[in-house]
Amino acid sequence: MQLYEVELGYFAQKAIKKLQKTCPSIEQDLKPILSSLEHNPNVGEPAKGSSDPQRSLRKVRVPCSDLRRGKRQSYRILHKTIGETVCVLFIFFREEGYPSQKLIQEALQEFT
Repeated sequence: MQLYEVELGYFAQKAIKKLQKTCPSIEQDLKPILSSLEHNPNVGEPAKGSSDPQRSLRKVRVPCSDLRRGKRQSYRILHKTIGETVCVLFIFFREEGYPSQKLIQEALQEFT
């Protein structure tokens, strides 16, 4: 079975630092899904509104244990597989809304 490398992009790392203020256990919350991505980069569903023709930009919902919310009200992770690397582009709360297409393109530049 092939293992993929999971890399956190600049925007994802920045989000983790920001979210740690309200959700101190964010790193613990993310561990299972990041481990899952190592084995299966197709975890989640295609991100809606993506201009990606192959729909390889994917969204995963992750529950926040600190705020006692379900998956629907918690973190979103946007990731894309490039070769054998799963690139985690963004981590955000649903209320924050999706990043713009311009910001997504900027985040992808980091991995190409």
